[in-house]
Amino acid sequence: SFPGKYIKTDAKHQKILELLNKYKPYLEKQFEKKADKNGKISAKDWENIVFLELGLSLEYSKFVPEEVRRGSDFLQGLVDYKGFLDYCKARSKTRNYHSQALHAIFGLLDENGDGVVTFEEFRRGCELLNHRLPHEEQFDAKRLFELLDKNESGVVEVQELRDVLEEKQIKNVRSSSSPTNFSGEIYYP
Repeated sequence: SFPGKYIKTDAKHQKILELLNKYKPYLEKQFEKKADKNGKISAKDWENIVFLELGLSLEYSKFVPEEVRRGSDFLQGLVDYKGFLDYCKARSKTRNYHSQALHAIFGLLDENGDGVVTFEEFRRGCELLNHRLPHEEQFDAKRLFELLDKNESGVVEVQELRDVLEEKQIKNVRSSSSPTNFSGEIYYP
């Protein structure tokens, strides 16, 4: 079975995992035909089946968590196909949930509904969040906005917010951070 920790994926990998999940019944049927008595197939069979069923030329090793790459099955060129399909399903559910939540939050911030969040809209959103937080835990809207506005357009688009949240987690953008101790640190989950 696949470990619960996920590899970091870019948007392209994520879409492929979602596609694999979408076609799980078809893939599973073909994987079962090639599986050994332990429910394993070769990585080459995995790649061939994905190509035949979906027309995708994929390398299995690029779609598995690091822990799996270090495991004995992987080193022997074997795939726990049921575990892999469960992994795709979990990644898809997580992605869909986060995507819906992200769009809901973005919609609240985008007061005029023009598809972008201006600094003023963002500042007002931070004021709502900060209202119930102790001063030392309040967000510094200006610093956070600058981190989110990757293309420096003066507005935050939903894709910019998604990119930052998918690839990085932001910490230390509280208003109590002074310029000397604020580093805009970003750490990877």
